[in-house]
Amino acid sequence: MKLEPTSERVVEEAYRKSDAAYVVYIFHLATYAYAATFAAEKRVLDLGCGSGYGTAMLARVAASITGVDVAADAIAHARSHYARDNLDFLAIEAHKPLPFTAASFDLVTSFQVIEHVSDVRAYLREIRRVLTPHGLFIAVTPDRSARLFRFQKPWNAWHLTEYDAGGLRSVLETEFRDVRIEKMSGPRGLVDIEIDRYRRMRLLSLPFTLPIVPERMRQSILKGLSRRRLGRMSAGGGVSEKVAAFSLEDVTIGPDVHPSVNVMGLARP
Repeated sequence: MKLEPTSERVVEEAYRKSDAAYVVYIFHLATYAYAATFAAEKRVLDLGCGSGYGTAMLARVAASITGVDVAADAIAHARSHYARDNLDFLAIEAHKPLPFTAASFDLVTSFQVIEHVSDVRAYLREIRRVLTPHGLFIAVTPDRSARLFRFQKPWNAWHLTEYDAGGLRSVLETEFRDVRIEKMSGPRGLVDIEIDRYRRMRLLSLPFTLPIVPERMRQSILKGLSRRRLGRMSAGGGVSEKVAAFSLEDVTIGPDVHPSVNVMGLARP
């Protein structure tokens, strides 16, 4: 079975379809590379692992790692493409407790997930439950401050809530004692591709993302637009030489980097 890329998951085989796809991939790789600095010899849970390539990156240094996702096809792809003795993949059910005992993991990663979650408190409580008392949770989510007008609903149809740095801190502090916030950026030739996409989408989607628009209507219209946009991105003419010169080492992570495309929360119980 071939797993198709979507606007909500990256498949390694498709990352050279266009400049836009490659930039998304570079930021995903950099996120996992950063998490790997905390994963050495740890028991790790990757919550929302998607196609599994990032989980496999962490498996290179972790004592053990389990990647979980609500998409069974993504889990099947991950199992068939990435295999290590310390690596496992498991399909889980949305809105149900995680199938692990308390304090099972030293590190939980959950990247580009929290913006999809309707009951964020329940999601965070489950993460805190499966973490050891001295464990670490790392969340990464698109930076709302770069993507949306202050009054605007997300232009991504599958995003329920988007967070800026302050918003992510506030929500993590509802369940975690010690929270640190970082941002992700890079050289202008790399990051401007994302920032320009954000600016274009917030303007194009504005009629459908006003607060007065019913949620069901917002999602329906934007999902249709997303399918057409994904088709254009997937059928792109490849990665330009200029953009292909960038790698994950070009991504910068810190509290004050600018412009920020993602915000990252590091939280301890």
